[in-house]
Amino acid sequence: DVVILNGGLDEWLLDLVAASGTEAKALELLAVLPFEPITGEEHDGAEAEGEEHAEEGANPHVWTDPQLMAAAVPIFVEALSAADPEGAATYEANGAALVKGLEALDAELAELLTPVRGSPFVPYHDAWSYLVRRYGLNQVAVLEPAPGREPSPSYLAGVLETIAETGASALFTDVQLPARPAELVAEQAGVPLYTLDPEGGGFGEQSYQELMRQNAETIA
Repeated sequence: DVVILNGGLDEWLLDLVAASGTEAKALELLAVLPFEPITGEEHDGAEAEGEEHAEEGANPHVWTDPQLMAAAVPIFVEALSAADPEGAATYEANGAALVKGLEALDAELAELLTPVRGSPFVPYHDAWSYLVRRYGLNQVAVLEPAPGREPSPSYLAGVLETIAETGASALFTDVQLPARPAELVAEQAGVPLYTLDPEGGGFGEQSYQELMRQNAETIA
């Protein structure tokens, strides 16, 4: 009855919806969510010898900011209620409870991350920009210059220089990605490497709240 998608990472899904012949409405979250988009240029990281880190359009990883997810809940409630009017009261009640829970989560993560506000933050790829903005971290570099593209030696040299200049005390990789490239950079930089999960499922079955809490605790 309703197909809900991020609208950035999963636009391929629209081809499947069209091919299926369904009359279901497709809700693309990035197209309707009230938010200030982050583009690739805003987190260039360590550019080296003209190699740019830039993605077309908005960074799609909006779910790493619980406040943005709280803003998304009424959008979901409206779409579900339109498809299933009889369930509207239930969707509205559950949505209100979820927003309260997300606001509490936001306050909890803010408290967890306050001690590291302004700290140099170096993830493997640009999946954390909205969390970085929300909680005042300082993303100084990313190890992957563009999605799915391996960094060149000159780019990595620039990243290592940035790590040394900023005093970054840790690197972060994602559980869904190969660990070895990040391990090599961490070894050369002489800093520890920690693992985050931006997508869920990497650390076992968790709710969104549990996942974000674990990520924040790791960063802290």
